[in-house]
Amino acid sequence: MSRSMDLIRLVVLKACTDDPNGPIDGYGDDDITFHRQQAIEMRLLRGVVDYESDTRYPVLSLAVVTGVTSAGHDLIDTIRSDTNWNKVKEFLMATGKQVTLETVMHAVRELFRSGGS
Repeated sequence: MSRSMDLIRLVVLKACTDDPNGPIDGYGDDDITFHRQQAIEMRLLRGVVDYESDTRYPVLSLAVVTGVTSAGHDLIDTIRSDTNWNKVKEFLMATGKQVTLETVMHAVRELFRSGGS
């Protein structure tokens, strides 16, 4: 499964609601679970991740969000709006960079913390 920063953003936004482990419109349970696990490993969210161990290779079976980290709040505070998120993606496309957590955070600093709007 490939990682989508768009879905990671939605997972972190969802974690800021009263139903942090609820469904996200347009995405299946497996995609959401994988992206919750990714956001937890990126330290954007706090949570519990578990793998099935009775298989030859560990298979992700559970990713439960228990909270949002300070880094997660910092990210979401800036890209909560679709307008700002689209500005970040356009900035990255214009510079030819992949949309990763590192490049997103760089774009956020360039666009919004240095006086850009």
